[in-house]
Amino acid sequence: MTRILFSTKTNLILILSILVSVSCISERDNKKNTKRETVFKRPLQGSQLYSDCFGFNAYCSGAGCSQIKVKGPIDSDVLVTIKSKEFNNIVFSHAYIRSNETYTFDLDNGTYQIFFYYGKDWDLKKIIKGTFCDLKGGFSSSEVFGKDFPQYLKNNILTYELILQKNGNFNTKQSNSKEAF
Repeated sequence: MTRILFSTKTNLILILSILVSVSCISERDNKKNTKRETVFKRPLQGSQLYSDCFGFNAYCSGAGCSQIKVKGPIDSDVLVTIKSKEFNNIVFSHAYIRSNETYTFDLDNGTYQIFFYYGKDWDLKKIIKGTFCDLKGGFSSSEVFGKDFPQYLKNNILTYELILQKNGNFNTKQSNSKEAF
């Protein structure tokens, strides 16, 4: 009888230690999930966050190609939208660019207008009224819209380096969400 009691005691200790281990693993997984949500508050470089509205980025078909390169500012992230003047001002391409990172758009030759949506702290629940549909997600702080004049591209590379510089060679013009999206 003593032997069975000892064995039961051992089994009870074993079961308790398994329960404690499972509890620790579950707590660790919850912490990881919280970190994932925090990381996603800042989308990945090059994300096409509004593809459900605008579709995925257009790429050069090979008939004549140009590029638009954008280097993000140091102090904020930027979402760039590119509208095609040949296709009724629809958003042709867009991408999320993290601060101080570069993204390159490959496009057919043509006339495009580039819009810049700057900010910090991406909010997945924010709704922005767009021209064709409501957009899910947007900056929750330091939100600013800018644009450049339409640019004609023919087999060349247009580069934007978005840094605040006294006497720089490019100034964005003021814009808003209705115009950019």
